[in-house]
Amino acid sequence: MNLCKFLDVEFLKPEDVLKKLKISQAKLYRLVKTHQFPPPVKIGTANRWLASDLEAYLSAQIAATRSDTETEASA
Repeated sequence: MNLCKFLDVEFLKPEDVLKKLKISQAKLYRLVKTHQFPPPVKIGTANRWLASDLEAYLSAQIAATRSDTETEASA
């Protein structure tokens, strides 16, 4: 049974995540190590990230940036 087929999960390769975030591999794993970015899912020996985790991370970054900007504007 292919559980991923039923869950409609999209996995991203490390190079896809790096390209979207425009960061180095070292920076990506540093963010994971410091719990600032979701850890990868191990599939065999390969690391893959859930596309939904990347979207949630980016949404949180956007929200944080906007709330910082609003705070500065009201000061």
